[in-house]
Amino acid sequence: MQLIGGESAAQETAARIIDDLEQDPGPLRVSATGPAAVGLAVDEQAESDLVSAEMVTLPITLLVLLLVFGSAIAAALPLLVGAGAVVGTLAVLGLLTEVTTMSTYVLNLTTALGFGLAVDYSLFLVTRFREERRTGRSVEASVVIAVRTAGRTVMFSAVTVALSLSALLLFPMPFLRSLGYAGIAVTALAALAAVILVPAMLALVGHRLDRADLSPRSAGG
Repeated sequence: MQLIGGESAAQETAARIIDDLEQDPGPLRVSATGPAAVGLAVDEQAESDLVSAEMVTLPITLLVLLLVFGSAIAAALPLLVGAGAVVGTLAVLGLLTEVTTMSTYVLNLTTALGFGLAVDYSLFLVTRFREERRTGRSVEASVVIAVRTAGRTVMFSAVTVALSLSALLLFPMPFLRSLGYAGIAVTALAALAAVILVPAMLALVGHRLDRADLSPRSAGG
């Protein structure tokens, strides 16, 4: 039997056929195969692996952030930036699916790269903010200097990463091109979220940023 339509339509048809076989297998054991069935199985496995990875990596990431930043409030900032970047990228990818084919693995790339860049960019900004605060500057002045210096570094890094990933758009393979689209989108949104959300949160909680300090230095007085 030949499944007509594009890849998505073929997989939807295959999913219905497989469900019917599982509900009424009959006296014989029948297994589905072919490009559509294999693609469907790969997509389901990728989604399952993404959920499992998030359940494992997010608590570990939060623990590492607590150790690095030494503050519960500061550790939460990268997670907010990462969540904003990932959600924004998923919205962009949803629009791109209307005009081009997108691989399921873009979800894994978006989550991993989004939170990775969020931690990196937030660390730049928070560290510079803390340095300026230790010199006696006000919260407002420290935020401005952090954005002017560390923010510039963040944007330069994002442009470099995006340009590197744009090479994937030159390949005729839809799989690689979809990874390029996802990587560029999540990099740009992570940088924008970092230079917008982090300074705003620092200005809002700047005086209380280290109130929940968990570092040994504060514990020892």
